[in-house]
Amino acid sequence: MKIKEFLACLTAGLLAVLMSGCSIANLDSKDLMRPPRPTGDKAQIQHLIEQNAGNQKYTLKYPQSGNYRSAVILYDMNGDGSEEAIGLYRTKDENPQTHLVVIDEVGEEEEQQWQIVGEFTTAFPEVTEVDFADLNGDGIDEIIVGWNANSTMTNVLSVYSYDNNQCTQISSDEIYYEFAVGDFTQSGFDSIVLINLSTSEKSAAASLYCYNDNDKKITLVSEAAMDSEVTRLFNVTSGKVDSTGTFAVFADGVTGLRYNTQVIYFDVPQFQLKSETVQSGLISEYDSINLKSTAIVSKDINGDGIVEIPVCTKMPSDSSSTGMEYAGLISWCNYSTTDNDTEIVRTVVYNNKGGYYYIIPDEWYGHVTAVISDDGRTMTFMEYSDGVIGEAFFALRQYPVGEWIDGADMDGYSLILKNESNAYGYVLMGDSAYIPKEQDILNSFRAAGTGETVF
Repeated sequence: MKIKEFLACLTAGLLAVLMSGCSIANLDSKDLMRPPRPTGDKAQIQHLIEQNAGNQKYTLKYPQSGNYRSAVILYDMNGDGSEEAIGLYRTKDENPQTHLVVIDEVGEEEEQQWQIVGEFTTAFPEVTEVDFADLNGDGIDEIIVGWNANSTMTNVLSVYSYDNNQCTQISSDEIYYEFAVGDFTQSGFDSIVLINLSTSEKSAAASLYCYNDNDKKITLVSEAAMDSEVTRLFNVTSGKVDSTGTFAVFADGVTGLRYNTQVIYFDVPQFQLKSETVQSGLISEYDSINLKSTAIVSKDINGDGIVEIPVCTKMPSDSSSTGMEYAGLISWCNYSTTDNDTEIVRTVVYNNKGGYYYIIPDEWYGHVTAVISDDGRTMTFMEYSDGVIGEAFFALRQYPVGEWIDGADMDGYSLILKNESNAYGYVLMGDSAYIPKEQDILNSFRAAGTGETVF
């Protein structure tokens, strides 16, 4: 049973209603109250939801974030090759309560019928996220649901287990700001990290919840203090933190003056959750190069399976020079849980106005600077030593695509690439030891609109 088939049925039903000229006044345009009827097996799922709602008008509830955004999610939780269904809805007379129903095909193979095998009701009117993970190592994924009470700071996490046609809640309702799922304990199955920012009652903290086989519930295993000055997280991702295989949460956030990334991981030998902070740059430095914080977030930027952390600053400047705009410098770093330090794996010089960046070699770091022209199109690289700017040796320039004429003398610039909007060229000058080779320029240049993210 595939979700694409279900969506196709919904679409076909809506077209039939429109073409027949029937009234659709009973449909809520915002929340799809009583959606058009699907056909076949999926019609049974909708019929069960309607029946469970008491044949009243109901509103489907759509998760606000995450990988599963449908109000009726089809997912093979037990790996038997057949999908179960999870429905989220709210009836009018029970506002603001929300229902979660788990629906599966029950009975002998030739006579299976869709049936509700679990139902849970919550007072929270919104669904923030739905996820699935095997938390107890039995090969069957649990259902992880985040609820929200129309508050930006108050989310509540619930976990449900499904086995042998029975569905039970295996968690207390835990308050969180963000959550992440993964094999943080290197046990071979997943656990949950909850993140909470500071409030008037409690300091910022990360909490690790694992399945307790004795209690048959997920329980708190370890906590770690976090940066209490962080007021907002704009990105939370998870992945390997270093070559040891340690799985971590990377929480990119903002304080009053700067951005930082908090690396949250479980130290297995010490049996302790830890949170370490990597300072990512002053807000003023991001603003000075017209860089939004959400433009660069922690992620695997080189395909090695390890998440890198961005640290932003500006290229070194000459204190005696005035009126010059220096390019942004973004260092992508790995964090080591062994020595609690960062190591730069890639450094890029960024021209936001021109919409391009250049990956610089290690030997340039600290010995080269770059400035942006007044029109924002040209970025010129120059030698730099002990606070003094030396000779220019290399420049990049962006042209509107209509201005670039192949074969013409473009002020000495050679073409790097063209796309639908722009052409980009380079020129070499002087005799500096840092002059790059043509192939290195082609390999190191990146532009927006070329199929890669700007970072």
